[in-house]
Amino acid sequence: TELVVNSIDAIILRSFFNEFGDDYTGEEFSSLNEAADELVEADRDDIEVLATGEKNGPFSLTLYDNGCGQPRDKFEHTFLNVLTPGELKQEFDFLQGKYGMGSTGVLPFCGEKGYKLIASAAYDSPSKWSWSIIRKNREKTRYEYLVVDGQPPHFEGEVLERDKGTFVKCFEFQSEVKSTITKRFRHRLERYITESPVEIQLTETRYSDGWGSANTKGLLPSIDDRRQLLEGVDRIEHTFEDDVLGTKEIKIYLFKDEDQLEEIGLSKGVTEAFVTGEKQTQQAILFTYNGQTHGDQGQTFIRRRCNLRRISNDTLVVIDFTDINDADVVDLFKPSRDRLQNKRPSKVLKSELEDIISENEMLREEEERRKSKDIKEDSEELEEDILDDLLERNPSLKGYL
Repeated sequence: TELVVNSIDAIILRSFFNEFGDDYTGEEFSSLNEAADELVEADRDDIEVLATGEKNGPFSLTLYDNGCGQPRDKFEHTFLNVLTPGELKQEFDFLQGKYGMGSTGVLPFCGEKGYKLIASAAYDSPSKWSWSIIRKNREKTRYEYLVVDGQPPHFEGEVLERDKGTFVKCFEFQSEVKSTITKRFRHRLERYITESPVEIQLTETRYSDGWGSANTKGLLPSIDDRRQLLEGVDRIEHTFEDDVLGTKEIKIYLFKDEDQLEEIGLSKGVTEAFVTGEKQTQQAILFTYNGQTHGDQGQTFIRRRCNLRRISNDTLVVIDFTDINDADVVDLFKPSRDRLQNKRPSKVLKSELEDIISENEMLREEEERRKSKDIKEDSEELEEDILDDLLERNPSLKGYL
Protein backbone atom coordinates (compact mmCIF):
# COMPACT_ATOMS: atom_id res chain seq x y z
CA THR A 1 0.00 0.00 0.00
CA GLU A 2 2.71 2.47 0.95
CA LEU A 3 4.63 1.80 -2.27
CA VAL A 4 1.48 2.48 -4.30
CA VAL A 5 0.93 5.73 -2.37
CA ASN A 6 4.51 6.75 -3.18
CA SER A 7 3.87 6.04 -6.85
CA ILE A 8 0.74 8.20 -6.84
CA ASP A 9 2.76 11.01 -5.24
CA ALA A 10 5.54 10.60 -7.84
CA ILE A 11 3.10 10.84 -10.76
CA ILE A 12 1.39 13.94 -9.36
CA LEU A 13 4.78 15.51 -8.58
CA ARG A 14 6.05 14.91 -12.14
CA SER A 15 2.96 16.59 -13.58
CA PHE A 16 3.37 19.47 -11.15
CA PHE A 17 6.98 20.03 -12.20
CA ASN A 18 5.98 19.97 -15.88
CA GLU A 19 3.23 22.53 -15.35
CA PHE A 20 4.53 24.80 -12.59
CA GLY A 21 8.29 24.20 -12.44
CA ASP A 22 10.27 23.35 -9.32
CA ASP A 23 8.95 26.10 -7.06
CA TYR A 24 5.87 25.44 -4.92
CA THR A 25 4.21 28.48 -3.39
CA GLY A 26 1.49 26.62 -1.50
CA GLU A 27 -1.26 28.34 -3.47
CA GLU A 28 -1.45 25.90 -6.38
CA PHE A 29 -3.27 23.03 -4.62
CA SER A 30 -4.52 22.57 -1.08
CA SER A 31 -5.21 18.82 -1.20
CA LEU A 32 -4.29 15.60 -2.96
CA ASN A 33 -7.73 15.36 -4.59
CA GLU A 34 -7.50 18.88 -5.94
CA ALA A 35 -4.03 18.26 -7.38
CA ALA A 36 -5.00 14.87 -8.82
CA ASP A 37 -8.09 16.26 -10.56
CA GLU A 38 -5.96 18.67 -12.54
CA LEU A 39 -2.66 16.82 -12.91
CA VAL A 40 -3.51 13.12 -13.45
CA GLU A 41 -4.27 11.89 -16.98
CA ALA A 42 -5.67 8.38 -17.37
CA ASP A 43 -4.08 7.62 -20.75
CA ARG A 44 -0.63 8.83 -19.70
CA ASP A 45 -0.03 7.88 -16.07
CA ASP A 46 1.02 4.35 -15.21
CA ILE A 47 1.31 2.25 -12.05
CA GLU A 48 1.93 -1.49 -12.43
CA VAL A 49 2.41 -4.25 -9.87
CA LEU A 50 4.05 -7.37 -11.33
CA ALA A 51 4.24 -10.80 -9.66
CA THR A 52 7.04 -13.21 -10.60
CA GLY A 53 8.17 -16.49 -9.09
CA GLU A 54 6.82 -19.99 -8.51
CA LYS A 55 3.23 -21.19 -8.65
CA ASN A 56 1.75 -21.23 -5.13
CA GLY A 57 5.23 -20.60 -3.75
CA PRO A 58 7.56 -17.72 -2.96
CA PHE A 59 7.10 -14.80 -5.30
CA SER A 60 8.49 -11.32 -5.81
CA LEU A 61 6.53 -8.14 -6.36
CA THR A 62 7.79 -5.40 -8.66
CA LEU A 63 6.12 -2.00 -8.68
CA TYR A 64 6.68 0.47 -11.52
CA ASP A 65 5.48 4.05 -11.96
CA ASN A 66 6.21 6.65 -14.62
CA GLY A 67 6.36 9.44 -12.07
CA CYS A 68 9.06 12.00 -11.45
CA GLY A 69 11.81 9.47 -10.70
CA GLN A 70 15.05 10.69 -9.17
CA PRO A 71 18.27 11.95 -10.80
CA ARG A 72 21.61 10.43 -9.82
CA ASP A 73 22.57 13.26 -7.47
CA LYS A 74 19.36 12.81 -5.43
CA PHE A 75 18.89 9.04 -5.60
CA GLU A 76 20.72 8.23 -2.36
CA HIS A 77 19.18 11.11 -0.43
CA THR A 78 15.62 10.16 -1.40
CA PHE A 79 15.24 6.41 -1.93
CA LEU A 80 17.93 5.31 0.51
CA ASN A 81 17.56 7.95 3.20
CA VAL A 82 16.22 6.43 6.44
CA LEU A 83 17.27 9.26 8.77
CA THR A 84 14.95 11.92 7.32
CA PRO A 85 12.48 9.92 5.18
CA GLY A 86 9.88 11.79 3.15
CA GLU A 87 11.82 15.05 3.57
CA LEU A 88 11.35 16.09 -0.07
CA LYS A 89 7.58 15.57 0.03
CA GLN A 90 7.11 17.62 3.20
CA GLU A 91 7.51 20.73 1.06
CA PHE A 92 4.28 19.91 -0.81
CA ASP A 93 1.00 20.08 1.11
CA PHE A 94 -0.88 17.98 -1.46
CA LEU A 95 1.34 14.87 -1.25
CA GLN A 96 0.61 12.00 1.10
CA GLY A 97 3.75 9.89 1.69
CA LYS A 98 5.57 12.34 3.95
CA TYR A 99 6.66 9.88 6.62
CA GLY A 100 8.89 7.45 4.71
CA MET A 101 6.69 4.42 5.38
CA GLY A 102 6.91 3.22 1.77
CA SER A 103 10.69 3.16 1.90
CA THR A 104 11.16 1.22 5.12
CA GLY A 105 7.75 -0.23 5.98
CA VAL A 106 7.94 -2.85 3.25
CA LEU A 107 11.36 -4.21 4.23
CA PRO A 108 10.17 -6.68 6.94
CA PHE A 109 8.03 -8.34 4.23
CA CYS A 110 10.93 -8.89 1.81
CA GLY A 111 11.82 -12.43 2.89
CA GLU A 112 14.14 -13.39 5.73
CA LYS A 113 17.05 -11.46 4.20
CA GLY A 114 15.06 -8.33 3.39
CA TYR A 115 16.19 -7.87 -0.22
CA LYS A 116 14.73 -4.93 -2.13
CA LEU A 117 15.90 -3.47 -5.46
CA ILE A 118 15.32 0.16 -6.45
CA ALA A 119 16.08 1.59 -9.91
CA SER A 120 15.08 5.06 -11.05
CA ALA A 121 15.59 7.55 -13.89
CA ALA A 122 14.26 11.11 -13.57
CA TYR A 123 11.47 12.26 -15.87
CA ASP A 124 13.73 14.96 -17.34
CA SER A 125 16.82 12.68 -17.63
CA PRO A 126 15.57 9.66 -19.60
CA SER A 127 17.76 6.54 -19.86
CA LYS A 128 20.04 7.65 -17.01
CA TRP A 129 19.34 5.05 -14.35
CA SER A 130 20.63 4.80 -10.79
CA TRP A 131 20.04 1.70 -8.70
CA SER A 132 20.85 -0.07 -5.46
CA ILE A 133 19.94 -3.18 -3.47
CA ILE A 134 18.86 -3.03 0.16
CA ARG A 135 19.21 -6.07 2.41
CA LYS A 136 19.08 -7.05 6.06
CA ASN A 137 22.47 -7.61 7.69
CA ARG A 138 21.45 -10.28 10.20
CA GLU A 139 24.78 -10.21 12.06
CA LYS A 140 24.58 -6.47 12.67
CA THR A 141 20.76 -6.48 12.92
CA ARG A 142 20.34 -3.58 10.54
CA TYR A 143 19.61 -2.84 6.89
CA GLU A 144 22.31 -1.78 4.46
CA TYR A 145 22.43 -0.77 0.81
CA LEU A 146 24.88 -1.20 -2.04
CA VAL A 147 27.23 1.55 -3.23
CA VAL A 148 30.16 1.34 -5.64
CA ASP A 149 33.03 3.78 -5.11
CA GLY A 150 30.91 5.60 -2.58
CA GLN A 151 27.77 6.09 -4.68
CA PRO A 152 24.87 4.02 -6.06
CA PRO A 153 25.67 2.24 -9.34
CA HIS A 154 24.27 3.72 -12.56
CA PHE A 155 23.93 2.89 -16.25
CA GLU A 156 22.24 4.19 -19.39
CA GLY A 157 19.55 2.44 -21.41
CA GLU A 158 16.11 0.96 -20.80
CA VAL A 159 14.56 -1.28 -18.16
CA LEU A 160 11.71 -3.46 -19.44
CA GLU A 161 11.35 -1.10 -22.42
CA ARG A 162 11.05 1.97 -20.21
CA ASP A 163 13.53 4.84 -20.14
CA LYS A 164 12.31 6.74 -17.06
CA GLY A 165 10.33 6.29 -13.88
CA THR A 166 10.95 4.04 -10.88
CA PHE A 167 11.07 0.29 -10.27
CA VAL A 168 10.91 -1.19 -6.77
CA LYS A 169 11.26 -4.98 -6.47
CA CYS A 170 10.48 -6.74 -3.19
CA PHE A 171 12.10 -10.19 -3.24
CA GLU A 172 10.28 -13.19 -1.70
CA PHE A 173 7.40 -10.97 -0.68
CA GLN A 174 5.65 -12.36 2.40
CA SER A 175 1.96 -12.09 1.62
CA GLU A 176 -0.95 -13.79 3.34
CA VAL A 177 -2.29 -14.41 -0.20
CA LYS A 178 -0.17 -16.91 -2.15
CA SER A 179 -2.43 -17.23 -5.20
CA THR A 180 -2.78 -14.83 -8.12
CA ILE A 181 -2.45 -11.13 -7.39
CA THR A 182 -5.31 -10.38 -9.80
CA LYS A 183 -7.97 -11.85 -7.49
CA ARG A 184 -7.66 -12.18 -3.69
CA PHE A 185 -4.52 -10.05 -3.49
CA ARG A 186 -6.29 -7.27 -5.41
CA HIS A 187 -9.30 -7.52 -3.11
CA ARG A 188 -7.05 -7.15 -0.05
CA LEU A 189 -5.22 -4.22 -1.64
CA GLU A 190 -8.53 -2.49 -2.32
CA ARG A 191 -9.34 -2.55 1.39
CA TYR A 192 -6.35 -0.25 1.90
CA ILE A 193 -6.52 1.74 -1.33
CA THR A 194 -10.16 2.79 -1.32
CA GLU A 195 -9.82 5.44 -4.08
CA SER A 196 -6.77 5.96 -6.28
CA PRO A 197 -6.51 8.86 -8.77
CA VAL A 198 -4.27 6.64 -10.90
CA GLU A 199 -5.40 3.24 -12.16
CA ILE A 200 -3.29 0.38 -10.81
CA GLN A 201 -2.55 -2.56 -13.09
CA LEU A 202 -1.78 -5.90 -11.47
CA THR A 203 0.00 -8.36 -13.75
CA GLU A 204 0.43 -12.05 -12.93
CA THR A 205 3.21 -14.03 -14.64
CA ARG A 206 3.30 -17.21 -12.50
CA TYR A 207 0.23 -18.91 -13.94
CA SER A 208 -1.43 -19.45 -17.29
CA ASP A 209 -2.26 -16.54 -19.56
CA GLY A 210 -5.86 -16.77 -18.43
CA TRP A 211 -5.03 -14.92 -15.22
CA GLY A 212 -3.35 -12.10 -17.17
CA SER A 213 -3.87 -8.75 -15.52
CA ALA A 214 -6.50 -6.76 -13.67
CA ASN A 215 -6.96 -3.04 -13.16
CA THR A 216 -8.31 -1.20 -10.14
CA LYS A 217 -8.74 2.34 -8.89
CA GLY A 218 -9.64 1.12 -5.41
CA LEU A 219 -12.51 -0.33 -3.44
CA LEU A 220 -15.15 2.36 -3.93
CA PRO A 221 -14.82 2.58 -7.74
CA SER A 222 -14.98 -1.24 -7.84
CA ILE A 223 -18.24 -1.16 -5.88
CA ASP A 224 -19.64 1.50 -8.20
CA ASP A 225 -18.86 -0.76 -11.16
CA ARG A 226 -20.94 -3.58 -9.60
CA ARG A 227 -23.89 -1.74 -8.11
CA GLN A 228 -26.20 -4.65 -8.99
CA LEU A 229 -24.76 -6.40 -5.93
CA LEU A 230 -26.03 -3.68 -3.61
CA GLU A 231 -29.30 -3.78 -1.71
CA GLY A 232 -28.85 -0.12 -0.85
CA VAL A 233 -26.49 2.78 -0.11
CA ASP A 234 -27.02 5.38 2.60
CA ARG A 235 -25.04 8.60 2.98
CA ILE A 236 -25.26 10.30 6.35
CA GLU A 237 -23.79 13.66 7.35
CA HIS A 238 -22.97 13.64 11.06
CA THR A 239 -21.34 16.18 13.34
CA PHE A 240 -19.29 14.43 16.01
CA GLU A 241 -18.92 15.85 19.50
CA ASP A 242 -15.19 16.33 19.00
CA ASP A 243 -13.40 19.16 17.18
CA VAL A 244 -10.87 16.80 15.58
CA LEU A 245 -13.63 14.75 13.95
CA GLY A 246 -15.92 17.63 12.97
CA THR A 247 -18.70 16.96 10.43
CA LYS A 248 -18.19 13.91 8.22
CA GLU A 249 -20.10 11.99 5.57
CA ILE A 250 -20.63 8.35 6.49
CA LYS A 251 -21.25 5.96 3.60
CA ILE A 252 -23.05 2.71 4.38
CA TYR A 253 -23.10 -0.02 1.73
CA LEU A 254 -25.53 -2.91 2.19
CA PHE A 255 -25.01 -5.89 -0.12
CA LYS A 256 -27.66 -8.39 -1.19
CA ASP A 257 -27.77 -11.75 0.55
CA GLU A 258 -27.36 -15.11 -1.18
CA ASP A 259 -31.07 -15.58 -1.94
CA GLN A 260 -31.39 -12.11 -3.44
CA LEU A 261 -28.37 -12.69 -5.65
CA GLU A 262 -29.80 -15.97 -6.89
CA GLU A 263 -33.08 -14.24 -7.79
CA ILE A 264 -31.27 -11.89 -10.16
CA GLY A 265 -29.12 -14.67 -11.59
CA LEU A 266 -25.89 -13.96 -9.72
CA SER A 267 -24.01 -16.43 -7.55
CA LYS A 268 -22.68 -15.66 -4.08
CA GLY A 269 -19.16 -15.74 -5.48
CA VAL A 270 -19.50 -12.34 -7.12
CA THR A 271 -19.40 -10.63 -3.70
CA GLU A 272 -16.01 -12.15 -2.91
CA ALA A 273 -14.30 -8.86 -3.65
CA PHE A 274 -16.25 -6.97 -1.04
CA VAL A 275 -17.87 -8.72 1.92
CA THR A 276 -16.74 -12.30 2.41
CA GLY A 277 -13.99 -14.07 4.28
CA GLU A 278 -11.20 -12.58 6.34
CA LYS A 279 -11.46 -9.18 4.65
CA GLN A 280 -14.88 -8.52 6.15
CA THR A 281 -14.00 -10.10 9.49
CA GLN A 282 -11.12 -7.67 9.96
CA GLN A 283 -12.29 -4.62 8.00
CA ALA A 284 -16.02 -3.95 7.89
CA ILE A 285 -15.64 -0.27 8.81
CA LEU A 286 -12.93 1.80 7.10
CA PHE A 287 -11.55 5.18 8.20
CA THR A 288 -9.86 6.73 5.17
CA TYR A 289 -7.62 9.69 4.39
CA ASN A 290 -6.68 10.68 0.84
CA GLY A 291 -8.15 7.42 -0.46
CA GLN A 292 -6.07 5.23 1.86
CA THR A 293 -7.38 3.29 4.86
CA HIS A 294 -5.72 4.57 8.04
CA GLY A 295 -7.75 2.58 10.55
CA ASP A 296 -10.62 0.12 10.69
CA GLN A 297 -13.06 -1.89 12.76
CA GLY A 298 -14.00 -5.50 12.14
CA GLN A 299 -17.29 -7.26 11.56
CA THR A 300 -17.66 -7.81 15.32
CA PHE A 301 -18.35 -4.10 15.77
CA ILE A 302 -21.47 -4.34 13.59
CA ARG A 303 -22.57 -7.75 14.86
CA ARG A 304 -22.15 -7.24 18.61
CA ARG A 305 -21.87 -3.55 19.43
CA CYS A 306 -24.59 -2.57 16.94
CA ASN A 307 -26.63 -5.77 17.42
CA LEU A 308 -26.97 -6.39 13.68
CA ARG A 309 -26.01 -10.05 13.52
CA ARG A 310 -27.69 -11.07 10.29
CA ILE A 311 -26.42 -8.25 8.08
CA SER A 312 -22.94 -7.82 9.59
CA ASN A 313 -21.40 -9.94 6.86
CA ASP A 314 -22.97 -7.82 4.10
CA THR A 315 -22.42 -4.30 5.47
CA LEU A 316 -19.51 -2.00 4.67
CA VAL A 317 -19.07 1.43 6.26
CA VAL A 318 -16.61 4.09 5.01
CA ILE A 319 -15.81 7.45 6.64
CA ASP A 320 -13.49 9.87 4.86
CA PHE A 321 -11.26 12.14 6.97
CA THR A 322 -9.39 13.81 4.12
CA ASP A 323 -10.49 17.30 5.16
CA ILE A 324 -8.81 17.23 8.60
CA ASN A 325 -5.41 18.92 9.03
CA ASP A 326 -2.07 17.22 9.56
CA ALA A 327 -2.05 17.81 13.31
CA ASP A 328 -5.48 16.21 13.69
CA VAL A 329 -4.39 13.26 11.54
CA VAL A 330 -1.68 12.55 14.12
CA ASP A 331 -4.23 12.79 16.97
CA LEU A 332 -6.59 10.36 15.26
CA PHE A 333 -4.32 7.82 13.54
CA LYS A 334 -1.10 6.00 14.44
CA PRO A 335 2.00 7.10 12.46
CA SER A 336 1.95 3.65 10.84
CA ARG A 337 -1.37 4.68 9.23
CA ASP A 338 -3.04 1.36 9.94
CA ARG A 339 -5.06 1.91 13.15
CA LEU A 340 -6.62 4.51 15.42
CA GLN A 341 -4.88 6.21 18.30
CA ASN A 342 -6.14 5.35 21.78
CA LYS A 343 -7.19 8.94 22.42
CA ARG A 344 -10.42 10.84 22.94
CA PRO A 345 -11.20 11.44 19.22
CA SER A 346 -11.12 7.73 18.41
CA LYS A 347 -13.22 6.89 21.47
CA VAL A 348 -15.84 9.47 20.48
CA LEU A 349 -15.73 8.17 16.91
CA LYS A 350 -16.47 4.58 17.90
CA SER A 351 -19.11 5.51 20.47
CA GLU A 352 -21.14 7.74 18.15
CA LEU A 353 -20.63 5.43 15.18
CA GLU A 354 -22.17 2.61 17.21
CA ASP A 355 -25.35 4.67 17.63
CA ILE A 356 -25.42 5.73 13.97
CA ILE A 357 -25.15 2.18 12.64
CA SER A 358 -27.50 0.69 15.25
CA GLU A 359 -30.24 3.20 14.44
CA ASN A 360 -29.84 3.27 10.66
CA GLU A 361 -33.24 2.62 9.09
CA MET A 362 -31.93 0.79 6.01
CA LEU A 363 -29.88 -1.62 8.12
CA ARG A 364 -32.57 -2.20 10.74
CA GLU A 365 -35.22 -3.00 8.11
CA GLU A 366 -32.96 -5.51 6.39
CA GLU A 367 -31.99 -7.06 9.72
CA GLU A 368 -35.70 -7.57 10.53
CA ARG A 369 -36.43 -8.95 7.07
CA ARG A 370 -33.68 -11.53 7.36
CA LYS A 371 -34.73 -12.36 10.92
CA SER A 372 -38.31 -13.07 9.76
CA LYS A 373 -37.02 -15.16 6.89
CA ASP A 374 -34.83 -17.21 9.24
CA ILE A 375 -37.73 -17.83 11.64
CA LYS A 376 -39.95 -18.99 8.78
CA GLU A 377 -37.26 -21.28 7.38
CA ASP A 378 -36.54 -22.70 10.84
CA SER A 379 -40.25 -23.37 11.33
CA GLU A 380 -40.56 -25.15 7.98
CA GLU A 381 -37.48 -27.24 8.72
CA LEU A 382 -38.92 -28.17 12.13
CA GLU A 383 -42.21 -29.29 10.51
CA GLU A 384 -40.30 -31.44 8.03
CA ASP A 385 -38.24 -33.00 10.82
CA ILE A 386 -41.38 -33.84 12.82
CA LEU A 387 -43.04 -35.43 9.77
CA ASP A 388 -39.91 -37.46 8.95
CA ASP A 389 -39.78 -38.69 12.54
CA LEU A 390 -43.46 -39.72 12.52
CA LEU A 391 -43.08 -41.64 9.28
CA GLU A 392 -39.98 -43.45 10.50
CA ARG A 393 -41.83 -44.55 13.66
CA ASN A 394 -44.96 -45.64 11.73
CA PRO A 395 -43.98 -47.79 8.72
CA SER A 396 -47.65 -48.57 7.97
CA LEU A 397 -48.49 -44.85 7.72
CA LYS A 398 -45.44 -44.31 5.57
CA GLY A 399 -46.48 -47.16 3.28
CA TYR A 400 -50.05 -45.86 3.08
CA LEU A 401 -48.88 -42.39 2.08
